[in-house]
Amino acid sequence: MSQAAIPSKRMTFGEGGSALAFAAGATLCLYVAINAYRPAYAFHAYLFTAAGVAGVFAVIKYFRERDAALPPLTIDGKPNYNMGPVKFATVAAMFWGYDDVEGAVLRILPDDDLQG
Repeated sequence: MSQAAIPSKRMTFGEGGSALAFAAGATLCLYVAINAYRPAYAFHAYLFTAAGVAGVFAVIKYFRERDAALPPLTIDGKPNYNMGPVKFATVAAMFWGYDDVEGAVLRILPDDDLQG
């Protein structure tokens, strides 16, 4: 009786890199927490350590729950990506940049120039 070939499941570069970055961040924050002089600073470093460890577990959980086959990169010739947040961030950055330029101009000009 022959057995069916089971496709091997590997972590993607993004999953592995994210898990590694979270683990490195958690290790660094743990080192900072251990050597902190003030309790409040140590508390926040331990908090960031816990967040890093939670991030590692979240990446591993996502890896175990997904299918072995990766989702397609394109669907009907369009990228398989949620472009809504990208479009919103682009428009927000334009308004943010305009506000920053306007504020810089108002700081440079003397008050007498604005009185007309």
